[in-house]
Amino acid sequence: MEIAGYPHYENVCSNILKYYLDPHNETHGLGRIMLRAFLKAIDRRDINLSGRNTITVRREVTTAKGRIDLVIESNKWIIAIENKVRHFLHNDLKEYNDFLIDRYPGKEIINVVLSVRKEAGILAGQFRNLTYAAFISNIEVELSNSNVDVTSEYFIYFKQFLRTMKNLSQPMEMSKSEIDFLIQKRTEIDSLQKLEARFWEYIYHRANAVKNEVSINASIESWIYDGYDVGFTYRAGAHVYKLECFFEKTGISIVICVEPNKIDTDALNELLYFKNNNIENYKVDKNNERIVLADSMDFFTNDTEIVAKLNDILAQYKASESEV
Repeated sequence: MEIAGYPHYENVCSNILKYYLDPHNETHGLGRIMLRAFLKAIDRRDINLSGRNTITVRREVTTAKGRIDLVIESNKWIIAIENKVRHFLHNDLKEYNDFLIDRYPGKEIINVVLSVRKEAGILAGQFRNLTYAAFISNIEVELSNSNVDVTSEYFIYFKQFLRTMKNLSQPMEMSKSEIDFLIQKRTEIDSLQKLEARFWEYIYHRANAVKNEVSINASIESWIYDGYDVGFTYRAGAHVYKLECFFEKTGISIVICVEPNKIDTDALNELLYFKNNNIENYKVDKNNERIVLADSMDFFTNDTEIVAKLNDILAQYKASESEV
């Protein structure tokens, strides 16, 4: 998601929270729903969000000893949120509280640790604990009483976020028989893990060798993704095509991918390769790219044969360049 900003799990969650907690952000379409649900979840229904109360939401406010994940400021109060998804709570909460009192004199300070699991014991710095499960429960009540546009892309992203956090909040359980099995088979499991690691290292070296043998020119870029996907990006004028060769346990597949926003079907049909392979018979993958299966091979297919197939397709790309 574009609003997430960073790949780190807690940072992603905090960025998403900032986006949807901001009542003045008109793009998400939720208005004050998130903030109202948050206040109800911490039993602060007395706080009035109506009127001309200006509210700002900031990320990573720096203190002397750390950074507070989220700070929500109004004319009369401050809400500090320490967000805990995967990490243990080791922050100096008392220092955070002292910092907030000093920085925002005269305003009520409300400190919250928002966590997937319930934090044990009394928290320092007048922080209270709110679990995602309780927060989401209040959000769902607020949503049920609203007229939010459920077809909005940002609402769909929001629902996906809620579903993810609910799943993370579920208790993790293993039966005694499962644990006993792992203990009894630990030597075999360790050997299999080492064997699989060797397998993927073999795949990477094989994929890299194939990539290096394929003939390319200045209009074609080659790359490897995740160690098993050999790719070639071909640019012809304004059009961009991708040829990929996947090395997987089930076999080897060669596919042609085209991003719909970069090219149209008419332009695709100008390519000799696509003229010879019905363009209508494509599938759409999770990234919404058109994919045409060019070939599938047994895992033990000779690399020379794979290189020849890739060269054949790329040669047809080059031959069609003057037509595009």
